[in-house]
Amino acid sequence: MLITPAYAKLNLALAVVARREDGWHDIDSVLAPIDWHDLIGVEIGAAEAVEVSLRLSGPAASGVPAGSDNLSVRAAHALSAAARLPLDIRIWLDKRVPHGAGLGGGSADAAAVLAAGALLLSRRGHPVDTAALHEAALAVGSDVPALLGGSACRVSGRGELLTPINLRPLDLVVVSTVPSSTAATYAAVLPQDMGTKTAQLPTSCWAARWSPRPFGPAPRSATQSPAFAVPCRGPAGI
Repeated sequence: MLITPAYAKLNLALAVVARREDGWHDIDSVLAPIDWHDLIGVEIGAAEAVEVSLRLSGPAASGVPAGSDNLSVRAAHALSAAARLPLDIRIWLDKRVPHGAGLGGGSADAAAVLAAGALLLSRRGHPVDTAALHEAALAVGSDVPALLGGSACRVSGRGELLTPINLRPLDLVVVSTVPSSTAATYAAVLPQDMGTKTAQLPTSCWAARWSPRPFGPAPRSATQSPAFAVPCRGPAGI
């Protein structure tokens, strides 16, 4: 079994640009991975049809779906499709990042499954095309491509357009203890909250803005108010 960390993320700023006809949203965000992580273990075997199993453990496993609603499971199916191979994929998820905390834990788990699975397949002589892996990540969730990349970046489009950013370390992070559903939060974003671009500064200025002593008002997230307006379901507990 290949075991790898699945690093969570922060959206240092997030604008919802528009609601798309396909039901998704175009965004403009600055995303940074953080040290807090789950652990993902992946094993791959041959199969006549795609088979995916998930074993959960860890202090934050309560309330985490274990079936097809889990992004790790979806990522495994997407990996098999990208590889064009029927695979038996066994996943171990040691959950440490709270579910529903807005830290992208599920997306990070999915990205880790894709990365670990692609590495295992490459070792067996079945490399997965980089573009196909990126498409698989986007099919699973909008945050997954950025977390698959593993570094700070500006994210636009639905999540497929990534511009790397060199950020200095953050000194302080404040996180709400209120759990929220990503889908419900985006659905609650009002039209008047859309259309404003996040990056009033050029991308190259974000490293200076997020220095140990950032200047000026902190960037905002268009999903902050909707997240608090959505009814809570289950514990996040940070």
